[in-house]
Amino acid sequence: TVIFPSLQRTFNPFTNVRFALALRAFLNQHPFDVVHFHSTNALFGAISAKFTRPSPKTVFTFHGLSFLHPRHHANIFTRLFYWIVFKKLLWFIDVPVFVTAADRDYAKRAYLTSRGVHISNGITTPHFLSCSDARVFLAAKTGAQIGDEQLIIGSIGRLAYPKNYEFFIQQFPTLLATQPNLVGIIIGDGPERTRYQLLINKLCLQKNFFLVSAIHDAARYLPAFDVFTLSSIYEGLSITLLEAMAAGLPIIASDVPGTCEALADAGLLYPINDSTLFFDAAVKLFSNPSLRATLGARAKERVSQFSLDRIVENYIRV
Repeated sequence: TVIFPSLQRTFNPFTNVRFALALRAFLNQHPFDVVHFHSTNALFGAISAKFTRPSPKTVFTFHGLSFLHPRHHANIFTRLFYWIVFKKLLWFIDVPVFVTAADRDYAKRAYLTSRGVHISNGITTPHFLSCSDARVFLAAKTGAQIGDEQLIIGSIGRLAYPKNYEFFIQQFPTLLATQPNLVGIIIGDGPERTRYQLLINKLCLQKNFFLVSAIHDAARYLPAFDVFTLSSIYEGLSITLLEAMAAGLPIIASDVPGTCEALADAGLLYPINDSTLFFDAAVKLFSNPSLRATLGARAKERVSQFSLDRIVENYIRV
């Protein structure tokens, strides 16, 4: 592992240039056959990679479209700027890879690139804790009473606006009215944490809804959940979603392309921000343990299509 201090999540072009120069110096001393880039800031290194000798094959994976996504909250001029930046940088990429077919097709329609292959994300099955051990851990983290009689609906993800967790929090009082033993948990950190906590306080949910700071290997604790939910306004292909499927959890998720590609009929989908259909799906699962078990088993079977071994084979082929 080599750490480049100048490779950061940043909008500073000078930092990106420093990274590109540092990578070029490294590649001149340590030639590679292939260099694989995974983030917008890292993509600037593709320029320097192509100016080293011998020039390596370059691969870039779009783990979602970020600023290029039509639902991104940036204005049209910002999105146009990023479209131009990506368009130019992709000149230095031999193979663009998209984790969803929907992103690949949108990139073609948006004239970003006419090339590209679709290779899904993949996972190895996490070492899950037992339901009881996971609940004991979360009870200690939240200070909540979490026993066998509680129903937990939760999520794991970055507390940032694309995840749309305010929608989940806003629906919780209605769900709680029908299911008094309900507990809501989101595991993660991010820029929206303060705003989400204020919303929880405003709705008087402090005893029922909890934000748990990011935990290393958080997927281990998924068996504590009865239902997993993902309320995103857009997604690439969520690793956490795949992990929830591997845990055999019933899933309620917003109907966005990456999520519906992963889930198909192994979960319940609702249109983005549709309170009524989200509520109906949640109540259907809360009141029907047999349906929860059926959907959980179906999700666990489907996630085998996203095994890491299969994804590795596809990348080796590239």
